[in-house]
Amino acid sequence: MVMNQSQISCPNCGSPIQAEIHQLIDVGQDPSAKAKLLSGTLNRVNCSVCGFASALATPLVYHDPENELLLTFVPVEIGMDKQEQEKIIGTLINRVMDSLPPEQRKGYLLQPQSVLTMQGLIERVLETEGVTKEDIEAQRDKMRLFEDLLRSSEDQLDEFIQEHDEELDSTFFQLASLALQATPDQNARTAATQRLEKAIELSTFGQRLKAQEQELKEATESLRALAEDGLTRESLLDLFVNAPNNERVVALVNLTRPALDYNFFQLLSGKIETAEGEEEDRLTNLREQILEVTQEIDKIQQAQAERAASVSYTHLTL
Repeated sequence: MVMNQSQISCPNCGSPIQAEIHQLIDVGQDPSAKAKLLSGTLNRVNCSVCGFASALATPLVYHDPENELLLTFVPVEIGMDKQEQEKIIGTLINRVMDSLPPEQRKGYLLQPQSVLTMQGLIERVLETEGVTKEDIEAQRDKMRLFEDLLRSSEDQLDEFIQEHDEELDSTFFQLASLALQATPDQNARTAATQRLEKAIELSTFGQRLKAQEQELKEATESLRALAEDGLTRESLLDLFVNAPNNERVVALVNLTRPALDYNFFQLLSGKIETAEGEEEDRLTNLREQILEVTQEIDKIQQAQAERAASVSYTHLTL
């Protein structure tokens, strides 16, 4: 990314702030740049005096060579005239062109797409990730619900959670947690955390989360007890076979994935072959569940490894 060091005055208290201003976001040159844009950390300034935190308004050019995407954005609030806009945007696009070898200078570079708002820029970038406008709107609905939760009075909180129980799902709690992490005010964060804990306590999904945490704790304790006598594939298989519920099976898979290899499944298949009737069906279903969960874990780990490889030479600031 093209970066300029600049000193600005805090919009809140007027104190001087040293700011890093990025105007060219080229994900071909800096793979972490997209994450900074989407996470809201790009051009974000923090005042050490009053605690003010916000993103600076500045012209931007976004370049993604893999998706042949060139976007330009000039915030209306900076009051820049058209001639000055064209000069800055033109300079930034020329830097993109100059950074590419001749064979990579394709036609899309001559037809940049202008977006009117930062949200419009983010939506266009997310489209390249397969995230639709409907997905984005659904996330906004969840964030509005979180804001409504925070605004609810204490005596109406139980009723609010009950009324919106179906909407308080995995996506809601993930987005709410991210919002809490981005809240600079400690008092506001503490108050919001208490509301979120109340939602976890009273909502159906929250109760399911607590049950999963309990199963994970008990699975950990059972593994620790086995380890004292020497954990083997046979004793591990017994834990799975005697698991009291599906949640315990999932917890065990998450804790012991490296041990769930070919030999483990051979042992389980051997048990299935010697079983009869309902026990055979139960063990067969158990094997299918373990396979399904291990495959899901492997997919997640592979995706994480690919993301880590793409930023291996950069420091990702989120």
